Amino acid sequence: MKQERALLNLLGIARKAGCLSAGTEAVRSSLKKNECLLLIMSTDISDRVRKDYEEISRRKNVDCLEIAGRVELGRAVGKQQVTILSVNEARLAARIKELHRA
Repeated sequence: MKQERALLNLLGIARKAGCLSAGTEAVRSSLKKNECLLLIMSTDISDRVRKDYEEISRRKNVDCLEIAGRVELGRAVGKQQVTILSVNEARLAARIKELHRA
């Protein structure tokens, strides 16, 4: 629980710093531009969308994590619901991966 809260707080900081893309279209654009360094999906994302983005992340060699539900992810980044996020800054992506492993 404490780990998830820290991750969500870090995602909020990433959004405020302009280092985050939220939503399927923004994330797809981030991936196409090779800006995405870490892909984050909600735990309740649809199987079809999960498979699509897992495949894209494999092709682009981008790590993919599942953190919290769509409502919690949305709240963390100032939206109602978000199923997918792209972290576009290296140090933040590394810190999020580190916290996720802990």
